[in-house]
Parts: sequence; C-alpha cells; structure tokens
Amino acid sequence: MQSTSSIVERVGRSSEEFALLCAIVDDLASDTPRREYATWLQALDDQRGLLLNEFLAACDAGRELPSLEGVSSAWCDITGLTIIGKIAESQTQAFRDEILASARPALRLVVDELVVDVRDFRSTLPAPDALGTTRLGGDPDLPAGASFPTAADGVPLHFLGQFNLADFQGTVGGRAFPASGLLSLFRTQSDGMNCYSKNADFPRLVQLTPQNSRLTRLVRPTGLMDPPDPYRPELQIVETLRLPADLSKWPDTPISQDDYWKLDRVYPTNLGGTAYIVLGHVTHGSICDEPICDRPDWVQLVLVPYTEGPDFGVNDMSLSYHLPAADLKTGRFDRLEATFG
Repeated sequence: MQSTSSIVERVGRSSEEFALLCAIVDDLASDTPRREYATWLQALDDQRGLLLNEFLAACDAGRELPSLEGVSSAWCDITGLTIIGKIAESQTQAFRDEILASARPALRLVVDELVVDVRDFRSTLPAPDALGTTRLGGDPDLPAGASFPTAADGVPLHFLGQFNLADFQGTVGGRAFPASGLLSLFRTQSDGMNCYSKNADFPRLVQLTPQNSRLTRLVRPTGLMDPPDPYRPELQIVETLRLPADLSKWPDTPISQDDYWKLDRVYPTNLGGTAYIVLGHVTHGSICDEPICDRPDWVQLVLVPYTEGPDFGVNDMSLSYHLPAADLKTGRFDRLEATFG
C-alpha cells in the first residue's frame, strides 16, 4: 500500500513543533500556548516567532494587527491567527473565547479544475496505476478477492475517494485517525435528485483496509444511474481550522441582533463555501443545524460537496459522515451516520 504522490501541507516541521501546535489547537482560547510557541520559534531565529508575538501584543493593546501577507495560510489557520484577525475585523472581541473554543482542526482538500469530456463529464485522465494512494475519484482499491461494495438493497455503491492514512500523520487533525490503513469512502446511488442514505446503509459507506493488505482495483459495475466521479489529479491536503456554521446556537452567552450580524462576518468568510473537508464541522449549505453540535464526543469524518456528485453545479448541497471520535480512532464504522443538506 503506497502513500500518495499528492502534496500534504503539514504546518509542523519537526516533532517538537508539531507538539507545540497541538497544544495550541487543544486550547485555542488561551494565548499561553501561542506565546510558548513564539518563544520556541524566536530561539531558532524563525521570523514567525516575532510575527506571532507582535500579533498577540497588538490584539492585547487593541492596535491594528500586523499583516499576515506572505505567511503560509495553513500556519495562520492552525495557530488561530486567521480567526483572531477576523474577530478583530468584525469587532466581536466579546465572543473571542467562544469563537476560538468552537473551532476544530480539519484537512482541506484542494484540487485543480476538472479535465472532462464535455459529452459525458467524465475525466479524460486515468487514475494512477499505483494501488493504495490517496486520491479522489476513479475506481476503488480494495482487498484482493473482495466484491464491489453495495448498499443494503444490493445496489452497488458510488465510490468517492480513498485516503492512505499515513498521509494524515504529522497533521494536527491526523491524530483523530488510525495511524495506517486505506480509508475508502462511498455513497449510495442517487435517484437523479439526491443521495439520502438509509440507516442500514451507513456502516457500508466507509471501509478501512489494513496496511500491507494485498489490493486490487475493482472496476465499477456498469449500468448505474450516476456517472463515476472523475479522478482528480494534483490533490493537495492542507491543514486548517473550521468554525461551526452558526455561532448563535453554540455559546451560552446571549447574543443581540447587532452582535449576531457582526458574528456573521466572521463565520461565512472562514467557511469559504461548501468544500471537500476532512474533520472540522458539519457545515451543510442549505441548513444551519449541525447534527453533532450536542454530541461533543462525535466528530465529522468528511464533508463532501455536491459539485462532486449528482447535483453537479448545486454548490450549497453537501453530504456529511460523522461518528463517535473513539470509533474513528479505532477504525470502527458501524455507528456511522450520514446527513445530506
């Protein structure tokens, strides 16, 4: 099972830096881990340490924040500077702790524009020959001798993509996953309108193949309603933080209408629309309710935009898979749930 040839943008450049970044993300509302990280960076003559200290000092004094231009957006996200900057810009400092505490680490998947045959919207590029690599689209790599996965009614599932979990190691979000294995994602076939899965289908939508398994590429059965997802080349995996869709439903502090509109300037700009996201929050485009907001021991596995599915071009529709965090860490998927909205 090979690792991906795609780019994984990890913020931590060493195990020590990774530990400092994890401490920041685990306590985002506190500046203490950020200051410790800044001190560590400055001891290495890393200019990011000076920037981080200047940024925090400006926040404390209510001064204009230093520019983050030219600095890695992933680094700014993971350290919390992106969100802190939006809080200052929207003048929502009164809710700073609630906003930061509600952020969750995530991995943003970035792909180039589709190269498709305009006659049937199929990719003109074949998936790579190497088995077990991280990729979106194409046909799945599954254990040799396996049958193509089906829904509870026997209809073959639609393959979305696969992740070699070794590629997630060294990212803050990667701590939520098993250290190795090939995670394969499927969805049910659509009726031309949506992809609502039945409860009996949920455990079938995700498969984890152990590392060192002998793999084979299973060709998608013919005659299905949905065209196959095209292979997406040049995939990049980028660390980030994600906020919930609507903070007004999260903090215990009452929010006035005026404050609500100010907060609205923080959240949509950070969400960046419906995107392909691993972990983070369930942020469906058409509904504001988050299915797991009252279940702190649950996590989102993936948010799939429906520009990737049968509702091609409807960019506010998405499919989310979520499950108990302990289940994800151990590779258990029998309690998986899915929502579409």
